[in-house]
Amino acid sequence: MQGLIPIFFIQGVGPTVLRQVILENTVMFFAIASVLVMFTYYRRRSDFFFWFSISLALISIGLGTVLFIQSVGSLAGWAGRLAQYLGFIYALCAVLIARRAAIAKGLPLKEVIAGFFVDAEQSYKQLVETAADAIVTFDDNDRILLWNVAAERMFGYTRDEAVGSSFPELVIDDRYIAIIKNEDEEIPVGGQHTRVPKSIEISGKHKDGTLLPVELTISRRWQNGRLIRTGILRDLTERKRFEEDLRAANEGLETRVQERTAEIERKTESLRRTHEELSASYQQLVAAEEQLKVQYAELLEKESRIGESGKQFRLTFTKAPIGAAIVSLDFRFMQVNEAFCRITGYTAEELTALTFPYITHPDDLATDVKQAQQLVAGEIDRYVMEKRYIRKDGSIV
Repeated sequence: MQGLIPIFFIQGVGPTVLRQVILENTVMFFAIASVLVMFTYYRRRSDFFFWFSISLALISIGLGTVLFIQSVGSLAGWAGRLAQYLGFIYALCAVLIARRAAIAKGLPLKEVIAGFFVDAEQSYKQLVETAADAIVTFDDNDRILLWNVAAERMFGYTRDEAVGSSFPELVIDDRYIAIIKNEDEEIPVGGQHTRVPKSIEISGKHKDGTLLPVELTISRRWQNGRLIRTGILRDLTERKRFEEDLRAANEGLETRVQERTAEIERKTESLRRTHEELSASYQQLVAAEEQLKVQYAELLEKESRIGESGKQFRLTFTKAPIGAAIVSLDFRFMQVNEAFCRITGYTAEELTALTFPYITHPDDLATDVKQAQQLVAGEIDRYVMEKRYIRKDGSIV
């Protein structure tokens, strides 16, 4: 017998995979049952369902705690046992409530409890019919046994049209039939084993031939010696549309980001070129400034030399022992030296108000004016002549 009994727990190592799978399915069974019974309680307000729902929930929690036990006698194990003991106590409370009802009605306890669960089954059917997701039950030959209202809306077939038809051939896209069968046969079913549900995304087939994205979850169970499958199908059309809109928005945002990045790169390149041009212009300005500084220094030097020359010229011009005068193009005296003033008898102020023809002897005037005009015209560089002046007192010199 020892070799025939499967190993569920290895001390020091922990639970085996078989134990964990059985516990997981058992926890799920008790949890679902607790929710359904509590739903019935809210609908009927019967104390029996309240205590029974709490009992199932505590047993589910206790079994769930056992899932995490790594060694016998651990604190988690004692907590799981305590939850299960409390669950059995609450279950006993539910039985006592049913017994009190049986005594009041004068009926056997078994019949009263059966009456409770007949109503619960009706509540379950109502829950299936009002579910938002399509719920389909089919046998091991894929013949549809249950087809709720949501399935009618989703696929367009009435209950009379769907029941008895092949579930995969009626509403599953041909491309996914083999995938569903492979998923369904991954774990062999034997005894009372129930497969843990697994969701897959496939394409469903509407009555009018259009395809729609759906999420399919299939669970299996043994019922009256037959393998029964229940499929829950959720329409993913809105979610896919939202995902597509989100993808398009992300692509649009990425495109705008790329365009903005390219624009920033273009502006950055333009600024770089402008910076280079400004840098080149600045270098040219610096070079021009240096050149101007050199030219300015040269000008200052020339001005200094010119100033010295001018000073020497004025000193020589003013103190020369012979008469000298500077005449404008219209023959007016601009400057005269002291010797010229002594020769002509006029002061410097008086001479600057006169022209040289005014004080030139009439017989010498024509020759003097002609040679002066040739000098102005650039025909000659200079000229020398003897001439006579009329002094201020009228004498000739």
